[in-house]
Amino acid sequence: MAKVTAPLLSMDARNKIGDALVFIGWKGIKDVRMWLKPAQPRTGKQGDVRLILGGLGRACKPADVTKYYVYNAKQAAPAQQSWISRFVQYIRTTYMADSDAFEAENTEFEGHTAKPYFDNAAADLGLTDFDIYYKSTSSVFSAGLQLYEIAKYAIDVHKTNPDLFDKSPYKKDITSWDAQDVATLKADLTTTEP
Repeated sequence: MAKVTAPLLSMDARNKIGDALVFIGWKGIKDVRMWLKPAQPRTGKQGDVRLILGGLGRACKPADVTKYYVYNAKQAAPAQQSWISRFVQYIRTTYMADSDAFEAENTEFEGHTAKPYFDNAAADLGLTDFDIYYKSTSSVFSAGLQLYEIAKYAIDVHKTNPDLFDKSPYKKDITSWDAQDVATLKADLTTTEP
């Protein structure tokens, strides 16, 4: 319901009346507009974007600001950007630009010999699978894949800046990772910075 006030004959109205009119005021300018029901389309492409962004955001959950991984990731981020924002932006543009790239990344992860170790470490870190019911892709963003992307980011940061993530396993390609490498990543997310 709209709230109408009239101090000293200067009329003002705010909010909507029924589902017909909306009264607004912005910087002293009063306006009346037709009310339109907000559209929230749940298209497959929109679901795919939300799946990728949501999964990448959740991947950062176990990392703490005092830990080795975050210490190095912060150094790689530009001055005006958080390390999480940089991580999401980088993985999104480099590996998961669209639903096809996401599925290719998921297929790569599913075929990796260290997949069970990534899955177990992700569970230990409290990561959970993420899904959007209206996506067009067939895969969920699994907890193991979230941790896998964390690992790929560290490797790529080391390639561009050898002073960061300057230890094993970040100096080798992700395809050759094994149980010990995943355990090191898990420890780097949960142990104090150097």
